[in-house]
Amino acid sequence: MNKKKILFIGLLIIFSFSIFASQTRIDSLETQLVDAKGEARTKILAGLVFEYRHNNPPKAVEYGKEALALLNDFKDEPQKAKLLNDLAWAYLQLNEFQIALDHAYNSLEITRKINDLSLQSGVLYHIGSIYFQQNDLVKALEQYILALEIQEEIQDSFEMARLNGNIGLIFFSTKDFNKSLEYLSKALKFYKEMNKKNSIASTSLNIAGIYQNLGDNEKALDHCLLALKFSEEIGNELLTGIILNNIAIIYYYNFNEPNKALEYFNRSLTITKKNDDKIAVASSLYSIGSIYKDLGLYEKALENEIEALEISLIVNDNMRIVDILKEISYIHSKMNNYKKSYEYIMQAVALKDSLYAVETEEKIAEIQTKYETEKKEQQIEILKKDNKIQNMTRNYFIGGFIFAFILAGILYNRYRIKSKANKELSIARTVAEEANLMKTELLGIAAHDLKNPLNSILGFSKLIKQEIPEHTTSSEFIDVIEESSEEMLSLINHLLNSSAIETGKITLEPVPVKFNDLAFSLISVMTSPASLKDQKIVYEENDTDIIVKADKGRLKEVMDNLISNAIKYSEYDKTIWVRLNKDKDKAIFEVEDEGPGLTDADKKKLFGRFQKLSARPTGGEGSTGLGLSIAKQLIELQDGTIEVESEPGKGSTFRIILPILEIEDISMLDDMKEEKAELETEEIIFEPATIVIADDIGENRKLIRNLLGNQEFTIFEAKNGKELVELVHKVKPGIIFTDVQMPEMDGYEATKKLKEDENYKEIPIIAVTASTLKTEESKAKAAGCDGFIRKPVSNESLMEELKKFIPPKETIKKEEEIEEKEIIELTEEVKARLPELLKILKDEMIEKCEKVKTNFVIGEIEDFGEKIRNLGEEYQIEFILKWADKLLAETQSFDIGKIQISLNKFSELIKYLNSVENKK
Repeated sequence: MNKKKILFIGLLIIFSFSIFASQTRIDSLETQLVDAKGEARTKILAGLVFEYRHNNPPKAVEYGKEALALLNDFKDEPQKAKLLNDLAWAYLQLNEFQIALDHAYNSLEITRKINDLSLQSGVLYHIGSIYFQQNDLVKALEQYILALEIQEEIQDSFEMARLNGNIGLIFFSTKDFNKSLEYLSKALKFYKEMNKKNSIASTSLNIAGIYQNLGDNEKALDHCLLALKFSEEIGNELLTGIILNNIAIIYYYNFNEPNKALEYFNRSLTITKKNDDKIAVASSLYSIGSIYKDLGLYEKALENEIEALEISLIVNDNMRIVDILKEISYIHSKMNNYKKSYEYIMQAVALKDSLYAVETEEKIAEIQTKYETEKKEQQIEILKKDNKIQNMTRNYFIGGFIFAFILAGILYNRYRIKSKANKELSIARTVAEEANLMKTELLGIAAHDLKNPLNSILGFSKLIKQEIPEHTTSSEFIDVIEESSEEMLSLINHLLNSSAIETGKITLEPVPVKFNDLAFSLISVMTSPASLKDQKIVYEENDTDIIVKADKGRLKEVMDNLISNAIKYSEYDKTIWVRLNKDKDKAIFEVEDEGPGLTDADKKKLFGRFQKLSARPTGGEGSTGLGLSIAKQLIELQDGTIEVESEPGKGSTFRIILPILEIEDISMLDDMKEEKAELETEEIIFEPATIVIADDIGENRKLIRNLLGNQEFTIFEAKNGKELVELVHKVKPGIIFTDVQMPEMDGYEATKKLKEDENYKEIPIIAVTASTLKTEESKAKAAGCDGFIRKPVSNESLMEELKKFIPPKETIKKEEEIEEKEIIELTEEVKARLPELLKILKDEMIEKCEKVKTNFVIGEIEDFGEKIRNLGEEYQIEFILKWADKLLAETQSFDIGKIQISLNKFSELIKYLNSVENKK
C-alpha cells in the first residue's frame, strides 16, 4: 500500500447566495408588473432580476435591460448598483464572462461612490467568483482579499469565515501551506464561535491536510480528531468515514501503530458498508489487507484483499483491481505459492495493458500451462540468469529486424537489377512494394512472437524482485531487466499496431461517438499520472454535443497518446490544456503543453517511424518513436488530420481534426446508457436452472457464483475444458459460462466438442474472456458460442446475457422496494405534507438539478445539496437526508464520478415520493 496524504476535502465555496427563488414571490411580482409604471415598475423589474438570476438567467437579463433603461431616468444609484450586481451573476450563469465583469465593475464603481460597504463586499465577492470560473486564481484571490478587508470593518462573522476559508483553500492549491494555514485557522475560529459544526469538521480536516504537508503529524492528528468529534455529533456518516480513514493513515505511516490504524480502518469500513458505498468498502478492505501483509499475517491479508477484489470487480474499479491483484500476487509469493502469485501478477499486467488500449496477449494461457508442467526450482534458476535472458531476448529481437530488412533488400535488389526498360522498371516497383509489405509482415510476426517471452520475463522479474532485499546488486540487475523489458514490450506493441496498419489488417469499426464524453473520461484517467509530476490538466470545451463518426477505441488511443506525451515531456508543476471545440463542420481536439517545444528539425521527422527527437522525457519515461506515427495513420484512416504548432521554449499544441457527424436526435447516442441505467434499477428473478461455470482461476468462478447467488440456480464448477465436457455429460445444464483460455482443453475446443454432440448442441454456451481484441467476439461465435462477456464480469453484463437464454420469472424494480420501505417509515403527519414538498421539488428543484448537472460548478452543487438537506429536515424524510449527505460528502471529497451518479438519481427521489403520495 503506497503512502497516502490526508484527503483534502475543502472546497472553494464561491457560489453561496440563495439560488432557489420563491415561486410565490415571482408570481406576485409578475402580476404586479402588468399595470406598474415609472419607479414602481423599476423596483418590480429589479426584484424579478434578483429572483430569476439563478434559475432563469435569460429572463433575468431580459427584465434587467428594461430596468436599467428606466433607472437612467430615476437616478436611483443604490438600486442601480444592486441591479448591475444581480445582472452580473445572471451573465455568469450564461458563461458571458466579459459582460458579467463589465456589469460587476460598473456596480463596484457605484458602491464606492455611495459608500455602501456591504454591497461593495458582495460585488467584490462576485468578481472573484467570475475570475475563479475562468481559472484565474490570482485575480480571484485579489478580489476575495478586498472583500475580506471590508467585512473585517463591518464585522460579519459568517462572511469573514467564508472568505478566510476560500482564501486559505486558494493558497493550498498553490502549495503555500503557511498562508493557507493562516487563513483556514481564522475561518475555523469564526465557525467555532458560531458553532457551525459541519463547517468546523470540514475546515479542521482541511487544516489537518496542511499539517500533513508541513510534516507536523501530531497537529494533523489533533485536527482530524477534532473533525471526527463534530462530524459524529451532527451524524454525518459519510464525512465521518473519510475522517476515520485519514486518521488510520496517520497512525500507520506516521506513528507506526498498525493496531490503531486497523481500529480506525475497521470503523470506517463499518460505516461504508452500512451506507453501501462499495468503492469506499473496497478501499478500506485493501488498506486493511495491506497492513496485515506488512505484519506478516498473510492469511488475514489474503482474506481482505480477495473480498476487496470481488467488490472492485462488481463496480468495475479497474485501477484498484490492478493494485489489488499485485498485492494478492505478493502475498501468495510470501506464502510460497508461486503458481498463484504468477497468475495474479499476469492478470494485473493484462488488465493494466487493456486500460491503456494495448492489445491483450492471446497466448498467455500457453505460458501458464508450461509454468504448471515445469518445476518451480528450474524456472527460478532460469530467471536468475537475468543477463543471459536479457541478451538472448535482445539478440532475438535484433536478429528478427536484420533478417526482415535483409530479406526485403534482397528481393528489392533482385528485381531492380532486372529493370532495364520502363516496363521492367514498373514491375520492379511493384515487387519492391511487395517486398516492403513482406518486411512489415515479418516485423509483425517477430514482434508478436517476442511478446510471449517478454511477458514472462517481466512477470517473473517482478516476483523475484519481491523475494530479494532492496538496494542490493541483484535488485539493481532486476530493475534493469524490468525497465528494459517494459520498454521493449511497448516497442513491440507499437510494432504490432504499425504492422496491422501497413498490411491493411487493422479493423476499424466507425460508429457515432460523443466526443465530449470520450474526452471527459480520458481526462479523468490521465489526471492520476499527471499528479505524479505535480502537473495540472485543464479541460475546456465550447459545445457539449460534438458528434464524430470514428472507431471509439482507436480514437481514444490517439487522444491518450497526445495527453501522455504532454505529461511525459513537460516539467514538474506545469499545466496541460485539453480543449474540444467545434468549428463549422469540424471537431477540433487539441492538447497544449508547457514543454520544451519542437525545433524545425524535430517537426520534419515528428510523424516518422522510429524517430528520436531532441526533447527528452522529464521523468525518465521511455519512448519508442512510433506513437505519433501510428496516431497519424489511425486518424487519417478515419478521414481526419493531425497537426502540430510549436516553437522551441514555448511548448507544443497537437490537434486532431475530424469531420462532425450531423445527428438529428443526439439522445439516440445515449440509448445504451439509458438501457444500462434501467437495468441497474431492476432485480431480475429467473426461472430455476442448472448452470456450469468453467474457469481455471477459482476467484473468477467464485465471482460469477456470487453474482448469481440470489437466483434459484444449481451451480457446478469446472477447472478446464476437459472437466467441463465431462461435467456437462453428467448434469446436462441449462446454460454454460466458459473461460476462453484454460489448461488441458481451452473453452473454444470444449465448445466445439459439445456442439458436435446431438445431446448437448442446444445448450447455450457463453464465452468469458479477458481479451480486449475486437476480433475475439467473432472468434467465439465461430467456435459455436452463443454469447460473449468480457472480463471483469459485471452484474449487468451477466444479467443481460442470461436474459437471452433463460426466461425471467419476474422483474422487481428496486425503487419499488424502497418505496414500500419508505411508506412504512413515514408518519401520517409527514405524509399529509407530501403534496407541499412535491410541489417545491417539481416546480423549483428539478430545473435546478438539471442546471447544476450542466454547469457542474462544485459551489453550486454544494448549495443545491444543502437546500435539499434542509427540505429533508423540514419535512422529516430520512432518505432525502441520506441522499443530500451523500452528495455533500462527494462534493467535499471532489469525487466527480460519484457526484454525477448522485445527481442523476435525484429524479428517483421524486418518483419515490410520488409513489408514496399515490398509495396514501
